[in-house]
Amino acid sequence: MTAVSSGGAGDDAPAAEVVDALADARAPGNTEHESVAGRHYVFLGLLTALNVLNFVDRQLLASFANFIKPELGLSDSEYGLLTGFAFLVFYAVMGLFVGALADIVHRPRLLAVGIALWSLVTAASGAAKGFVSLAIPRMLIGVGESVLTPTSMSLLSDRFPTSRLGFASGFYYMGVPIGSGISLLIAGYLGPAIGWRNCFFMLGAIGLCFAVGMLFVKETPRRTIARPLAGGSRQSLPQLVQTLTRVLLKSPALMLTIAGGVCWHFILGAGTFDQLWYVQERGFERAEIARLSGWIAMSAGLIGNLIGGVCVFDRELLADGIALVARKFDTAIEFGAPADVKLGPQFLTRRFVRRVAGLRRRPRQFRHLL
Repeated sequence: MTAVSSGGAGDDAPAAEVVDALADARAPGNTEHESVAGRHYVFLGLLTALNVLNFVDRQLLASFANFIKPELGLSDSEYGLLTGFAFLVFYAVMGLFVGALADIVHRPRLLAVGIALWSLVTAASGAAKGFVSLAIPRMLIGVGESVLTPTSMSLLSDRFPTSRLGFASGFYYMGVPIGSGISLLIAGYLGPAIGWRNCFFMLGAIGLCFAVGMLFVKETPRRTIARPLAGGSRQSLPQLVQTLTRVLLKSPALMLTIAGGVCWHFILGAGTFDQLWYVQERGFERAEIARLSGWIAMSAGLIGNLIGGVCVFDRELLADGIALVARKFDTAIEFGAPADVKLGPQFLTRRFVRRVAGLRRRPRQFRHLL
């Protein structure tokens, strides 16, 4: 057993090794500027389509709230449990286990199992007669859908270099607004035509087709993204908890990001009641407000995901875009601004872009992570 010097340095060693391993994983190497094959973009499109289906099925209950709640005689409390606790607890807990599974099993097959599970129980939801018969499928939907994002992120990290992961993740997460919007549009357009139950059956069948297709997708070769901890030995569960705690404490930015994500998701709880509120309190027709909400969710969400993915991660692309705009407007600036305030493209492409991209004030030791 290795001796530990006084001062607690040995206690922080595992956490320091984790931080160093993560830094090495993100440091630029031979793959940083490598080109991305076209088939990887096609695969990204497939995963994004699965994420769209994921959020269509997930949001279908909230989108059809004004159809389902009165027909099944649900109270507000029961409806809140169905859209919140019954789904999210199983989704969150299973996500921890699925993230570990994605590191050791055949990932496309894991996706196929998850898609098949949530699609089957989505179809089963269409046959619900009351609270209990709808709650059980909602729990299993959470289990099935917890497979998708951890596994997809693992696959994308093996197909895209670090410099393009921002674009890849931003494109993948476009499935959130598109899926949520399509779910509302289905409620607005197809709900009055074929009924909410048939919509659940239809989406379950579509999901099963995707599940069968994923069985024929080959596994992506894995990249070694981080070196093992000291000697390659495994930590016990208490040691792992201590290491993760130290890593979080050493990264205030990560803790604030997690806290911000939790606070931001508070709106999801209220958002599941918005269709009911529009109809009951504001007098909208249920199909009309579903259509309006669907189009708004899709358009605003698409813009936010694309810009966010590019601006936060693909700083080089952002700088090129600003430089292009600067060159386009340089003539107008030159003829329309006084000489002492004229800003040419050289200024914008160097000083201004650095400030916008957040590179100017970054500590030197972290610049290689950008």
